[in-house]
Amino acid sequence: MQRHLARLSTVNQFVLTLLSSVLIGFTYLPILTVESGFPEVLFPPLSLPFCLIPIWFVWFRSESAKQNFLWGWLSQGIYNLIGFHWIYYTAQEFGHFPPVPSALILIAYVAFSALQFPLSGWLFAVLRKRLGLRSSPWSVQILLLIGVSSALDTVFPQIFPWNFGYPWYWSHTQIFQNAEWIGFEGLSQVTYLINGLLLLGFMNLSRKKPEVEHFFQHNVKALLCLLTTIAILASLEINGQRLLRNLPPAKRHAKILFVQGNIGNHEKFYVERQSDFRTPIIDKYVDLTSEAVRNYNIATSFDEKLKPDFVFWPETAFPGYLDALRRTNPDGLRLKELVEKTGIPLITGSYAGGENDDTYNGIYLVTKASYPDMQAYHKRILLAFGEYFPFGDRLPFLYDWFPAVSKFGRGAADQTLTLNDIKMFPQICYEGLYPVQASKSYQLEANLIVNVTNDSWFGDWLEPYQHLLMTMTRSVENRISIARVTNTGISAAVASSGALIFQSPRGQEWAQVQEIPIYPTIPTFYQKIAGKVWLFWLTLFLLAFGVLVGSKLFEKHRLGTGSSEN
Repeated sequence: MQRHLARLSTVNQFVLTLLSSVLIGFTYLPILTVESGFPEVLFPPLSLPFCLIPIWFVWFRSESAKQNFLWGWLSQGIYNLIGFHWIYYTAQEFGHFPPVPSALILIAYVAFSALQFPLSGWLFAVLRKRLGLRSSPWSVQILLLIGVSSALDTVFPQIFPWNFGYPWYWSHTQIFQNAEWIGFEGLSQVTYLINGLLLLGFMNLSRKKPEVEHFFQHNVKALLCLLTTIAILASLEINGQRLLRNLPPAKRHAKILFVQGNIGNHEKFYVERQSDFRTPIIDKYVDLTSEAVRNYNIATSFDEKLKPDFVFWPETAFPGYLDALRRTNPDGLRLKELVEKTGIPLITGSYAGGENDDTYNGIYLVTKASYPDMQAYHKRILLAFGEYFPFGDRLPFLYDWFPAVSKFGRGAADQTLTLNDIKMFPQICYEGLYPVQASKSYQLEANLIVNVTNDSWFGDWLEPYQHLLMTMTRSVENRISIARVTNTGISAAVASSGALIFQSPRGQEWAQVQEIPIYPTIPTFYQKIAGKVWLFWLTLFLLAFGVLVGSKLFEKHRLGTGSSEN
């Protein structure tokens, strides 16, 4: 039987909720402070192992599901405001909303974007009451809380799918290397487990003040939880170091000319409405590319063996259409001329038309030998409220009400772009945030992920770093290099170890040849289980249920034995 826990005062509940919100929010701030190597950030996520404990303690001490939901809702609103305040800027730049509506959009986002968090507090209270667990061992109750929280976090849809696994990537440890086995989703589940263990240790701390020599005797369970947590973290670090040491070497290096045009939002906006604005943008990319190739040829003494494998332009860098019907128009012929002049293939983001007047966001591989035929990929994972309106196909008037929201078609299938011995798995912007899609790179025998992005709509302060680092984590899960080019920065490349090879400056025209390692295509364990992380929290639920049933049977047996003796 557990000690009775008195309810917390409203003030204490608020203070603990605010504390968790700030501790969680500061794990969302990965501002890079170095040019290369593993990410180092302005705010290391030191609170990751215990950031959930204050709000979980509030939920633990409350008997009201409604109160748990409200405190959880307040907490997710605060930490989302800390981590995603850039939504205000995006609403103004992308949606062209005035300040007041932009503020309302930000408020709506932070209020509803992580509802799985308050729902986990609500569901924990409901299940604990329905299953009669108030008097059960704290370990059983905390297992239930961990299982509910991790389950909802795994299955709940999010526009910007953040989880507690990502901050391990910039934690100044090699724990994140274990994502090769369990993915960053799995590391998120581990974070819940560690917080739960430390909460259990806190709950088992003696409320008395024993003599120093009796401290360990009175706090055996609390110390055991602490030691178990340390053992888990140490094991993950040791295994991460081992995985890093055992990575296979690159079999070759691809030379890629990254070109960052730094096209402003207003220019992009007008291009979508008037074709006359396309020419200056094409001119800029052609000129930047020609100059970079010329300078590189001079630096390498025009050695053909050192010629770049391909030129790499960002998302919709070519502002026209490159579908089969329009790639031979005057704008499309500019690409043919550039490829013939430089002798280097080109990968660029562009638009494409399709059936039913659909427009696609695509990536195209332009080569001298195959023109006008092009290998192409059309974006499959679209950004809600940016590239499509949810339920807009059934409620088409929504597009009339919100004309800033685009209406893109979805690509038919994942596929590769092949250039000699480089087999590329293409991603467009937002797709880099989805681990299951990236895990298909092995099935398609890809040895390089190429990602084209335009982050100009999100400001300079935070989102470009969040977006970059979330995309970079796919390299660890799949042990593959990633080359990422953006319109305004941050263009970057990352090795299979997760190490940053380079990053471009923000908000500048920039072009540079970089050597990117190409590794053997060896499947990781995560690639085999991607999309099945739910097995982890299902196991937690079964474990919690088994412990619960066992404890109930033991208690029943003990009471029965006691009554028979009487």
